[in-house]
Amino acid sequence: MTITPLPTAREMRALDVRTIEEIGVPGIALMENAGNGAARALRQTYGPMRGRRVVIFCGPGNNGGDGLVIARHLHQEGGRPEVVLLADPDRLSGDAATNLAVVRRLPIPLHVALDEEAVSRAAAPLNTAHCLVDALFGTGLARPVAGRFAAAVEAVNRAGRPILAVDIASGLDSDTGQILGTAVRADLTVTFGLAKPGHWLYPGREHTGRLKVVDIGIPPEVVADAHIAAGLLTRAWTAHALPLRPPAAHKGTCGHLLVLAGSTGKTGAALLTARGGLRIGSGLVSLCVPADLDPIFETALAEAMTIAVNACRGNLDQSGLEEIQAALAGKRAAVLGPGIGTAPPTAALAQRLYADADIPLVVDADACTILGREPKYLGQAKGPRILTPHPGEMSRLTGLGTKEIQADRLTVARD
Repeated sequence: MTITPLPTAREMRALDVRTIEEIGVPGIALMENAGNGAARALRQTYGPMRGRRVVIFCGPGNNGGDGLVIARHLHQEGGRPEVVLLADPDRLSGDAATNLAVVRRLPIPLHVALDEEAVSRAAAPLNTAHCLVDALFGTGLARPVAGRFAAAVEAVNRAGRPILAVDIASGLDSDTGQILGTAVRADLTVTFGLAKPGHWLYPGREHTGRLKVVDIGIPPEVVADAHIAAGLLTRAWTAHALPLRPPAAHKGTCGHLLVLAGSTGKTGAALLTARGGLRIGSGLVSLCVPADLDPIFETALAEAMTIAVNACRGNLDQSGLEEIQAALAGKRAAVLGPGIGTAPPTAALAQRLYADADIPLVVDADACTILGREPKYLGQAKGPRILTPHPGEMSRLTGLGTKEIQADRLTVARD
């Protein structure tokens, strides 16, 4: 089982283009599958649509075209769809124009709203709708939502009715989850082909609601060949990745984790780290701690063993290097950093361990801060390293401000 890909807007567009131009699937077929899938999700979530009024806000691009397909399918099953089109009908093109022509031939009310006043008129009776559909903007949005589009977003949010967003809630940056001006707060988002980073990154996650992915016909081979950079760790993937324990397994066959953490006043950081190691299935967990703090750990966590570093008092530091190196022997992995402090003797130890340990090392908390002060060590590791910084620690590692990091977490992490 592979990690679920999360394509950027550009990567998703490339998947669409290859499917259409190389594989030969017509673009209008993808749009039909998308709209049909969204209509089906609407029915599955909010019940049969027969006789029920659904107002669909459509924008000027293919996302609006998806909304027009939804309207047709709802009409087909006896629903009462209405379309609010925030685009000049004569300027629609391609597959969206084709689907608009179909809608115009059917008894589906079509309201064209080209200014804020027209949006207000169309939005006046929204509270009597069974539900609303947001098909204003898709994953290609790259500018703040303004004017009549902002008025439509605000009207949809105020209506107090269930909202389905088509592909992504209008106003969200598909790559970062940031809000571009204003954004629809959806109860259900139906996205096409694959989920996007903006569905899972905050604040986008708060505007996505329940997320449903619909297969629109992009071949799996096209996705596999795309080398999409970001991915989602799901429960299913995690369960598959964890090794099955044989019937005769015991603590000695399930790995030994060393925790290098804690200091005076921060013993809790070490205890929580050790508990985490036990919960993920480590057969053995040893806490490597300053000798004077050892009695705390001996009594606080019966399941873990302790290794008292006699040369250290209050903090792990360079004076205990030989004892700590001996403790690393025979371990499958280690954790370095929670609650160790950042004083120079401790920093010297952390830098040395980061560079020299030949086993997988999870680097967290104070160890990230220490490495941020001396980033030259980042490229000197002998073994695998996993860094888990929060935004403040990432700021120290990169030199960027936390606002800049939060605005595009994936790009900062990749760079």
